[in-house]
Amino acid sequence: MRDLTAEDRALLVDNVARWRVSPADFVREQFAAEPDPSQSEALRYVGSVAPADRFVATQSCAGTGKTTTLAWASIWFMCVWGDSERDPQGSVVSITRDNLRKGYVKEAALWRARSRLASHLLDINDARMALRGREQTGFISFDSFPKDADAETIGKTLSGLHGRYVFQGFDECGDMPPALARMSSQAQDVDQVCCGRGR
Repeated sequence: MRDLTAEDRALLVDNVARWRVSPADFVREQFAAEPDPSQSEALRYVGSVAPADRFVATQSCAGTGKTTTLAWASIWFMCVWGDSERDPQGSVVSITRDNLRKGYVKEAALWRARSRLASHLLDINDARMALRGREQTGFISFDSFPKDADAETIGKTLSGLHGRYVFQGFDECGDMPPALARMSSQAQDVDQVCCGRGR
């Protein structure tokens, strides 16, 4: 955060409370994008103050903006959550490393580049998105698991995330084993976004 200009700091101070409960406003103002109705609904749930409402699952055909919604939500989370003692952290999981790189990571990098604030706050590579200058404690890791993974291996994909501000994202969750959903649902007070194609 030390790379933030005075203008960016003022932007955060003036807007962070509103953006925390309205991710769609963050998307409009930071990415100059207008979420479609299904994206707006998903973002409304992610920004809900009620923990039970912060699990979002979207199911639709290819090319409808599910991965874009996941990218928006994860960047929003990293930019507006955290406090002086705790940084936001999380993971985005996809069915394969290749799918993650070609889908979510590409999309997240594209949207990060469109936001001056996100560009100043976040670094992104094939392995993670991290708060600049706080890479060890403020991050979203990008994870996958082998298709033939057992429940223990799948569980390890989500292990290690502890804290007040935790995000879990799943891309192509329709192709993921039920064990992953069971393990992720055990987390308390977590923002979860799950995107998958309909069957």
